[in-house]
Amino acid sequence: MSIAHRLASPSGSALVEVLVASGLLIVAATGVAPVMAHAVRASFSARAATSAAVLTAQKIEQLRSLAWGATADGLPMSDVTTDLSTEAGNDGGPGLGASPPGTLEENMPPYVDYLDGMGTWAGHGASPPASAVYVRRWSVQPLAGDPDTLVLQAMVTTARASPGPSAVQSRLVSLRTRRQ
Repeated sequence: MSIAHRLASPSGSALVEVLVASGLLIVAATGVAPVMAHAVRASFSARAATSAAVLTAQKIEQLRSLAWGATADGLPMSDVTTDLSTEAGNDGGPGLGASPPGTLEENMPPYVDYLDGMGTWAGHGASPPASAVYVRRWSVQPLAGDPDTLVLQAMVTTARASPGPSAVQSRLVSLRTRRQ
C-alpha cells in the first residue's frame, strides 16, 4: 500500500485533519494572547480612572455642601471651621477659607486625604499610609475680583505614581457663588 493511498484512507485523513486543526488553533491562540493582555490592562486602567473621577466628585460635593451664603441681614456667612481631611469632617479645619498656594501640587495638610483601593478613607497628613491607593488634594480660592465667588478644585492621583502630569487621574473645578 502506497503512502498516498494510506493518506487518502479515512483513518489517515482524520489524523491530518487533527494536525491541521491543532496548528490553526495554536496560531490563533498566539495571535489573540497579546490582545487579551492589552484588554486586561485597559480594563484595570479604566477602573482606576473611573474610581478617581468618583472620588474627585465626592470631594467637590463635600466642599459644596459647606455653608456659603448670607444671613437674613445680608451679611456674608461661611463655614471656615470644618476639617474635610478627616473621615467624618471634624471641627478645627479651614472649611471654605482660602487655601494656601500649592495645595494641589503637594500633600499639604489639611488639604489632602488618602483613600484605599475601594475608595474608603485611609488617613490624612503629609505622607500617605501604607494602605493608601489614592491621594486626594483640594483647594479653595476666591475668584479674582469677586470675593462672593469661590473656585473649588479637587484632584486625585495614585499614591505610588511618580510626580507629574501623568500621575493625575482626575481633576474637577467648580464655582460656588454666595447667595444674597
